[in-house]
Amino acid sequence: LSTHYFYAAAHDLGWRFSVIAGDRACDKYANVEAAEFYRRALECARRVDEIPTGDLARVMESLGDVSEVSGRYEDAASCYGRARKLVRDARDDTVRLLRKEGVVRERMGQYRDALRWYSRGLRVVEDATDADAVSARAQLSLAYAAVRHRQGRYSQSVSWAERAVGDAEFSND
Repeated sequence: LSTHYFYAAAHDLGWRFSVIAGDRACDKYANVEAAEFYRRALECARRVDEIPTGDLARVMESLGDVSEVSGRYEDAASCYGRARKLVRDARDDTVRLLRKEGVVRERMGQYRDALRWYSRGLRVVEDATDADAVSARAQLSLAYAAVRHRQGRYSQSVSWAERAVGDAEFSND
């Protein structure tokens, strides 16, 4: 149905069925196919007016996720950046996407860039006290610790890991 509605220029139905097909392919770890369906959905979305921004951001993030696991890191980074622009007012979504952008840089061996992305996320939640934000801070701190470990900066890695533990315990994560 995704293909049929896409080529029939029934963009609202093309969006709907391409998202469904992308999600189903993703659930089966068919990441290349999922990426194709998500790209198709986003192409349809350009011609449909009533798609909620949150739905667009979710599909863009999903395209980033399947691109990342497929080793298409540049594509993943681009998708995460575009999704982040769509959710700029949603703190939890922004922090999650900043962490994912760091992960992509880490996978590419760009450790300094990864630390910059993790630091950006940490700044967003540095004074937060609610469980979700503290849990996100724990995940960012753990990612930061992992990069420091890979860089051979073991004492800094331990320090960041201890921060992660404290935040994880606080948030019951």
